[in-house]
Amino acid sequence: IRDQIRDYTSNIEEKTQDFVGRQFILDAIDNFMENEQRGYVFVRGDPGIGKTALAAQIVKTRGYLHHFNIRAEGINKASDFLKSVCSQLIAVYKLEYAVLPPEATQDSGFLHKLLEEVSSQLDGKKCVIVVDALDEVENLNLSSGANTLYLPLTLPDGIYIICTMRRETDENVQLRVDMSEQLELFIEQDEEGNIADVREYVVNQTPRYGIQTYIQKQQISDEAFINHMVEKSQGNFIYLRMVLPEVEQGAYTDLDFR
Repeated sequence: IRDQIRDYTSNIEEKTQDFVGRQFILDAIDNFMENEQRGYVFVRGDPGIGKTALAAQIVKTRGYLHHFNIRAEGINKASDFLKSVCSQLIAVYKLEYAVLPPEATQDSGFLHKLLEEVSSQLDGKKCVIVVDALDEVENLNLSSGANTLYLPLTLPDGIYIICTMRRETDENVQLRVDMSEQLELFIEQDEEGNIADVREYVVNQTPRYGIQTYIQKQQISDEAFINHMVEKSQGNFIYLRMVLPEVEQGAYTDLDFR
């Protein structure tokens, strides 16, 4: 069973490097799980706003079961998700299966069976599964009308699934779940919590030697540099992760980052 579990350790470490903030999202998730017996949490946001980093940080710090869809690596099919998550459930909760049955990756039937078995032994605890990048899933071979990744319509008590996806969900993402048991969170680029996290990220990077050298050449203060980078980023972390290393390496001679 364990050899069916995909190892995302290197991906998680890369995505959580220099991670900051997101407490406003974590608090909302925790509040939902505290007040609801089960359900889905959907975290939406524009590309580059840090959805995968958030998912990776949650997995890294809380040890939740997880699956990351990575289109560029071909890891974006329902069978990939079902094989890995079902194997994790069996291994973590010591369910009595030596191998996955052939039907495990064909629909949500076996997954739902495992979730029911896990639910029966939770005794007030929670089982949380993190699924990143639903918008990267390939649905070509999905049964007509089925949920993306064959995610269950309803979840047993104590089971929570946290999903991330782009803000504007196209027809590729098919989701039909119990409306009374879901929470939708949108990370807005210009919202106070996101801007505060962006600022914290820039503040943490500013002491680097190359960036300090740049600041001195521009004859500006650290605060002026921070304010400028926050404004230029427009709330997008990918921009900062690309531009700040270039600033540190001396790629710019003025404040006009392109």
